[in-house]
Amino acid sequence: MGMRAEESSNRAKLTPLKLNIRNSKAGREWYDWLPIHDWATTEVFKFISDVGQKPHWAYEKGMSRLSCCFCIMASKEDLQTAARLNPELYKEYVRLEKSTGQVMMMPTKRYGKLSLEEITGVKVCA
Repeated sequence: MGMRAEESSNRAKLTPLKLNIRNSKAGREWYDWLPIHDWATTEVFKFISDVGQKPHWAYEKGMSRLSCCFCIMASKEDLQTAARLNPELYKEYVRLEKSTGQVMMMPTKRYGKLSLEEITGVKVCA
């Protein structure tokens, strides 16, 4: 798996090679392996370049992470970029938030529940 310690404090605590007891069955052993756990972001992109490949196009468009378009844990900047890249889908998400009275994003300790429009500053006309 491609999880890296640099991405979050929880990922930093992961063990790069660990026996997965739950999936070790029927006489076989299953290991969870994080081969790039200790790599920095620059090392990841250098490796991609060194092997003659290109990163996913979303990185070229300004995304810092590749996940669901409007990931509930995305940064403000990534949500703004996603809204710019996918305006129709963004409008659908905003309409859904308004029609249900619920927000899509994870509440924060500092700000509580915020709508996509409040987070991104990108308003959708009714």
